[in-house]
Amino acid sequence: MELTTELEKNIPSAVEVVIERSENISGDVSEGVSRITNQIFNGSYTAITNSGDGANIAVKASIGDKASFVKTLSEAGITESDAEELAEIVETEKPENAEEPWGAKAKSWLSDNISKAWDGSWKVGGSVATKVLTESAMRYYGLK
Repeated sequence: MELTTELEKNIPSAVEVVIERSENISGDVSEGVSRITNQIFNGSYTAITNSGDGANIAVKASIGDKASFVKTLSEAGITESDAEELAEIVETEKPENAEEPWGAKAKSWLSDNISKAWDGSWKVGGSVATKVLTESAMRYYGLK
């Protein structure tokens, strides 16, 4: 109980960790423990799974961490060069407000590039790309 309380005080995002049985863990407890440890203590974490009916997205990017932002986007299927380009913009702009994580330059970049999700240039569909981009920006700015 003390460990949980300390984690919550020192790492507020630790309360967001959901531990569930995964079909990918083949009964090897050390693999599961290692995965949970990496999620809680190493910070950045992104999981995108497809259950057939839709995608389940969990974005865990560190506040103000450009490398984490780029990694999250590229692991989601956005090209690394595009992720780096957007990261440069996000790094230099502030969000308009708590509900809108995009500044003017980022909005312009999005309108110029989101079609890459629809035409297959990115390895992620349009609705998932929109969600990953928005969630990542909100995490980067500490809005979520």
